[in-house]
Amino acid sequence: MGLFSKLFGGGKRERIKALLEQGAVIIDVRNPGEFASRNYKDSINIPLPEISRSIDKIKSKKTNCRLLC
Repeated sequence: MGLFSKLFGGGKRERIKALLEQGAVIIDVRNPGEFASRNYKDSINIPLPEISRSIDKIKSKKTNCRLLC
């Protein structure tokens, strides 16, 4: 059982699906190559070193923020 399942119950995919249905936005902080190889539909790629420069873009999504690991 992964950390995500231990924290939130259920499987990772089910939890992410439920959050997306509630209007969540997934921000993938991996590098562009990793993101291109596999990602969630409609996720946004903002590599971790660029997060601080992308605060306005993140805020424009107007959604509740949650950190998912």
